[in-house]
Amino acid sequence: MRQAALAEGSTGNLLWLSVAERARSRRRWRDPGRDEFFVPTPESLKWLDSVTLPMILTAAAVALFTKLLITIPLY
Repeated sequence: MRQAALAEGSTGNLLWLSVAERARSRRRWRDPGRDEFFVPTPESLKWLDSVTLPMILTAAAVALFTKLLITIPLY
């Protein structure tokens, strides 16, 4: 049908066909699962239970930094 509109040379028919095609695509059923923002992932949550070396080093660095701030006189 689009080829016939192109061969005819009428842009009005071609425009009407594109509008009708968009209306058809809008009426199609959409999967609501496709619109979900958060997708559940099958990852393990075991890493939340274990303390890792970077966590320990960060805690030690924060403790050392606060100790330095407390010991330096600010007068």
